[in-house]
Amino acid sequence: MTQVKRSLSSNTQVIMSVKQTLLDFNINLPVPFNEKSIMNIKRNITEVLQEMFGTEDSMFEPKPNTMLFLFDKTEMQCTVRIFPDGLVTVDVVQYIGDNTANNNNSYTIWTKDDMVDLRDRIKTRLSCSNARYIPPITRGREICCYRETSDDRIIEYDFDRVVSSEQSPYQHVLIVHSPQFGNMLILDEIEMIAESDLVYTQALLGNGREDYNDKSVLILGGGDGGVLHELLKQNPRSVVMVEISFKKDLMSIVRGWSKKGISGSSDFGHG
Repeated sequence: MTQVKRSLSSNTQVIMSVKQTLLDFNINLPVPFNEKSIMNIKRNITEVLQEMFGTEDSMFEPKPNTMLFLFDKTEMQCTVRIFPDGLVTVDVVQYIGDNTANNNNSYTIWTKDDMVDLRDRIKTRLSCSNARYIPPITRGREICCYRETSDDRIIEYDFDRVVSSEQSPYQHVLIVHSPQFGNMLILDEIEMIAESDLVYTQALLGNGREDYNDKSVLILGGGDGGVLHELLKQNPRSVVMVEISFKKDLMSIVRGWSKKGISGSSDFGHG
């Protein structure tokens, strides 16, 4: 457990959020598995939670296999569920915010080490065959840093600010800044390209294997301007770029926030 002291002034903006950590346990169910068995599992978990977070302010049991604990003094909420196949889940929700309303600028932050310690304690008490710590999801941030892949996996980015957010007649155009990737273009909640993706743009052009000198080239799409920018370096005779939202949407927004575009320069006229 780490005590964090924050010095707050009238010019300081405290970003409040909620961290949700998931702990999964697989136990060998006793035979017979009955109400007494469930009560024993619940008792063991309750004792471990009380050791970690103190005596709960409230505890609810909406179902025989479910418990909800509220630890108001530490801004914690824990939900425990016991499933018939031996899976036991513990969801730990921590509110992180400003306690100045109570004239107290310090609050407790439960770290990864604390959550791993909690996992290990419960694993020992339940004699689990498997126990897993799943990294926390942070909710309530000004910018959503989570994106979903096409195969239903979650990626977390390090976005720190919104550069531009506009709804066009065709799509929602979002540009966010990442310390790792630079500015990133996101269309309708799908990542398109970032400033760090110049190598991708160059690969589309063949990485020097293609000769565009004095050639006529057609670009379909490519609204961020990166391909056009790199192509014009190779002295083509002419380039025609077809973009559905060229004038009213994507290009005007990209040109508005950066002369570099996403992966090159978009400082060119319509035509």
